[in-house]
Amino acid sequence: MNNLNYLWKSRLNQFLKELGKYSRLIFNDHFSIILLFILGFGAFYYREQLLRLEAMDPSSIRLPLILIVLGIQAVIFYVGRPIWFTQEPDKSYLFARGKGWRSFWLKGTGLSLILPILLNSLVAVIVLPLLTLATAWQVNQTVSLVVLVVIFKVLSQYDLYLNAFRQADKQHNIWMHLGIFILTMGISYLLPNAWHLWLVVFVALILGIYLFIETKASQKQPIQFNEVLENEALRESRFYKWISIFADVPKLKPSFKRRPYLDGIVQQLSHRLGDRYSFLYIRTLFRNNAYSGIWFRVMIFVAVLLLFAPNVWFAALLGIIGFVLTIVQLVPLMNYYRGNPYQQLYPNRDIDPIKPFKTVIAVILLIQWSVFTLVTLIALSWQTDLLLCIGAWFIAIFALVQFYLPFWYRKHGQAY
Repeated sequence: MNNLNYLWKSRLNQFLKELGKYSRLIFNDHFSIILLFILGFGAFYYREQLLRLEAMDPSSIRLPLILIVLGIQAVIFYVGRPIWFTQEPDKSYLFARGKGWRSFWLKGTGLSLILPILLNSLVAVIVLPLLTLATAWQVNQTVSLVVLVVIFKVLSQYDLYLNAFRQADKQHNIWMHLGIFILTMGISYLLPNAWHLWLVVFVALILGIYLFIETKASQKQPIQFNEVLENEALRESRFYKWISIFADVPKLKPSFKRRPYLDGIVQQLSHRLGDRYSFLYIRTLFRNNAYSGIWFRVMIFVAVLLLFAPNVWFAALLGIIGFVLTIVQLVPLMNYYRGNPYQQLYPNRDIDPIKPFKTVIAVILLIQWSVFTLVTLIALSWQTDLLLCIGAWFIAIFALVQFYLPFWYRKHGQAY
């Protein structure tokens, strides 16, 4: 048992180090500012929409509000899987520990509940004002809603933990739990006063009794070690895929995709620019998923926010933030190929990487500019102030390309 305790602490420390390392990379100064802005924008937008909804007829908005709330809760409830901290070698030299793995995996399940509990509690508090407009739930029942939602998530995670002792054809999955949760909450939102609360309590009680019986039965079941290993591999894969959205992950090899529909742009730019660095930068930014994903995801994310922008000036600020977030994440590419052995063996001293990089980045930002302009036209319709917004974006692109890139190059590019 001591060996398992030591193994647990070792794996936990390794996990926390990984989490801390990538957290520092993700929540850097630039992203923290953007995140703070997004949270402020979300709070402002939510308040404005809530005031509008309060002035509307409750009967006309009841069903749409319930569906929106259920959709949000479903997405958040889906987050989280048990953390097993189990690897392939454990199967061969620690399998004899038998029942000792039960407490090992149970501690991992408890650890995996921290983030889901926080998220589900926060969402329950946020959506309750919407529920008070269309359902029997009231503000004074905030604690009850939070506790019941958390209980459902705890029961879900515990049931997934019990899969370690079930045969493959008898295992439960998150989709089944999600269906029970959404069905229960959906009916609760439709029921009149008093019944809405007791329904959720009753279903949670039934699920608790069922899992108690399942726990007793699991004591006699063999450990499904292979299932645990597969689930842990899937969890790690999902974890690193999410991290790779914001930072480079050494454990994941960057993938390349030709994207034939972009061949025209790639060939035209390569022909017009013609130098070595432009050739490399163009293909990296359009075909290397590690870099193309950066500017594309920022473009989609900001475009979605622009659909809900309350006015032109807010849209202008959103677009500028999108350009800044794009360029600060892509500037390291300027030095990426300078240390390549072929660049050292066959140098071209007449080419300075800053010039081709400025041109290629300008193309990327102009693509984003075009998308932002189209989305803003759809969201806010045509108005005179929109010209100022579009012009401000163009000026921001010009300033970032002509002033920020040379500044960054002078500071970081001379070491090569």
